[in-house]
Amino acid sequence: MAFWNFDLPLLNSVRRSLGFIANEAEMAPGPTDQTPGPSTAGPPPPHGDQQEESPSRIWTIDFKFISDRQGVKRLGSVHSLVDWTAYLDIETRDLAGIMRDGLFLTHDNVREEEGRLRSDYWPEDKSWVYTRSYTIVDSRWSGHLYVCAWDVRPVANFRLHHLTADKVEMARVEDEEENTVYCYDVDAPDYSANFIYDDMPMDGLWPWPKEECEVEGQPGQPSQPQEDS
Repeated sequence: MAFWNFDLPLLNSVRRSLGFIANEAEMAPGPTDQTPGPSTAGPPPPHGDQQEESPSRIWTIDFKFISDRQGVKRLGSVHSLVDWTAYLDIETRDLAGIMRDGLFLTHDNVREEEGRLRSDYWPEDKSWVYTRSYTIVDSRWSGHLYVCAWDVRPVANFRLHHLTADKVEMARVEDEEENTVYCYDVDAPDYSANFIYDDMPMDGLWPWPKEECEVEGQPGQPSQPQEDS
């Protein structure tokens, strides 16, 4: 089944090359109550009458985005001057809350002083790959965002509002025992599943499920209010 084949080896290779992990067991920093949350234009507040998960339990959320998937399919290759691929890798102790209220990423979540760019030569492709990395934090989650391209210009021009739900190619959520609790693959939509909330529509960057009218008329859901490009 295609949705099990998330590109984690590439993601871990990027994380390791940037120095974020020293080995496979090391993970992103845990969420903290002292970190800033999204802007008020982002997700709604959590439901006070809902029971939260145990604070000792951690889930890992992995998303893969492609800037222009239809264009890549049409051309059969990426446009090195404009196309990018992004990997969102976060941990949370409140997965149910993020599913209920939506997953939103804004500039308020970025630790600006930790931004960096790395270039690596890939002999098999005889080309350089450029990776821009962000450290991102919220009161509910924390982790990293990696934006990769074959030219430095796409990553230099990348902005967070370019991430939208319709650009998600694959998504997966696992618990600490590596049990899958959510999966999505744009090429295998029939295998999408949420093992916590079933078909409950989810806002923000979650690619599935969405409201029926949204799926039919507006497949993209921005991670924050749209800005000028």
